[in-house]
Amino acid sequence: ATRAGADGVARIRRRLNQYKVEIDPNTLGMNGGNIRVARKRLSGGTTIETRKAPSRSELSEERIRELGVNHEQGNVTDLREGVGGARYEQTTGNPLGPSTTEGVDFYDGDTPISLKGPLARKDTGELLPINDSMVDGLADSVVKGAKTNTATRDIVVDTLGLSDTQRHRLTERIKGGLENFDAMPTNIVILE
Repeated sequence: ATRAGADGVARIRRRLNQYKVEIDPNTLGMNGGNIRVARKRLSGGTTIETRKAPSRSELSEERIRELGVNHEQGNVTDLREGVGGARYEQTTGNPLGPSTTEGVDFYDGDTPISLKGPLARKDTGELLPINDSMVDGLADSVVKGAKTNTATRDIVVDTLGLSDTQRHRLTERIKGGLENFDAMPTNIVILE
């Protein structure tokens, strides 16, 4: 990733847009001495935005079916994902496009989106009876996605069917899970 320049200075040819590069001055050597480069992740921030989304009855069943084809997983039908995608479209006014990229459920224009929720059946999109353990699992999935999914920095969390208390629990658990995480910026949109 480097080449020696005419003046003997090594130049970095690969972009390091995720890292802050620091050179330890104690290791700078003359005439071929070693240089140690320390890479540190840039401090990032997580933004959590809540948006009011339409109810299931306000959505187009046809659009749910269209968005419910999971191209990322080999064209498997996932109407749960279709419901979440349709609610996102109705909320933002932005049409979603399909994705075949692992870790990306949809594209909003050129922006890759990871969708978490709603807590519903894949085969019908019908909501499940939701308990606190399921809410915690959804929150943990969001935290894991924020920490490990390098394909997208935008996570949409569909909370259709959650009570206000469960939604609060979800948000607090996400905040707690990402509180001390030093990462690239992550945008989390919670659909109510």
